[in-house]
Amino acid sequence: MTTYKYRLYPGRSQETSLVSWLESCRFLYNLLLEERKNSWEKNKKNLSLYDQCNSLPKLKRKYPELKKIHSQVLQNTAVRLDLAFKAFFRRIRQGEKPGYPRFKSKHRYNNICFPQVIQECIEDNFVWLPKFGKVEFIKHRKILGKIKNIMVKRSLSGKWFLYVVTDHVEKENFGKTEKENVGLDVGIECFAMLSDGTRIENPRFFEIEQKELAKKQRKLEKLKKAEKPDKTTKLAITKIHEKIVNKRHNFCFQTANSLLKKYRNIYVEDIEINKLIQKKWCSKQICDAAWGNFLNILVYKAECADRKVEKVNPAYTSQTCSQCGTRTIHELKDRVFKCKCGLQLNRDLNAALNILTLGTKSFKNTLRTQSFGSQEL
Repeated sequence: MTTYKYRLYPGRSQETSLVSWLESCRFLYNLLLEERKNSWEKNKKNLSLYDQCNSLPKLKRKYPELKKIHSQVLQNTAVRLDLAFKAFFRRIRQGEKPGYPRFKSKHRYNNICFPQVIQECIEDNFVWLPKFGKVEFIKHRKILGKIKNIMVKRSLSGKWFLYVVTDHVEKENFGKTEKENVGLDVGIECFAMLSDGTRIENPRFFEIEQKELAKKQRKLEKLKKAEKPDKTTKLAITKIHEKIVNKRHNFCFQTANSLLKKYRNIYVEDIEINKLIQKKWCSKQICDAAWGNFLNILVYKAECADRKVEKVNPAYTSQTCSQCGTRTIHELKDRVFKCKCGLQLNRDLNAALNILTLGTKSFKNTLRTQSFGSQEL
């Protein structure tokens, strides 16, 4: 599957209609959630997706504004709610914090999905949305493969985007690599340290924009106290956050591409980022670094480029000497690793070397197991 993202440019009347569709779908989502909640509280009965989809014709008669929307868009709204409940029950089974599905506010429902569209729905720079009409967009990339579904999304700053999902798997050819294997250790002081000594600096996008963001937020708080709502200031705050997210996303993609061009096998730590974020003293820095986003992009791009990203156990990688294997306890403030064998080097570089060693060992063990299996056969 490949997803193509385009900027959508609806006219004024079309934008009003799209907003109306969003509000109607949000209303339907909340209505279906209330039905499920009341059914369980009063009758101890769980409503299924099939039950709620069958009730849509009755709801259309009761709420005429739902008739303006394509039937499959309404069905997709019911599917979303069903997925939310499935995730809720899964978290209960796994002993996690469950988090019951919430009613959607105005800013928490921002997209509509067309699950089935014809292949000819896109012509030049126009997309034909069922029961809505043609909308203009900028087609900066050619769409390859059969179109599976289309989603229209509104950002918090009011921009509209078109997402086209196709069955085409896009393969990237990065050519020959300079090196075969490399270990990668992510961090806060530097974004990543590679086992060959390459250092990728942490861009700290949120920290750079923090002063401007704080200034706008203080202005908004003063206006709230004076009971003078200011949409311009709210929009400015939203645009700053959007700018930070776009910069961070772009940085992750560019860094992943540069690594995959140089190395064939990349070994990284299998870290549990959600647990690290719970530590208050470093949560903001970890979120700003966006390790999870970067690693997900790296794995995805590697699959498309015939490269390998292998995760290794992160236990004691920063406390073990990469030269003699002795474990030495260092505090987090100690940025230089010192060992009794005389090794002194950067703490992150030592961890990257250990990750490389663990990765190559596991790779050799895997090959050995596969060869033994083939001999037995």
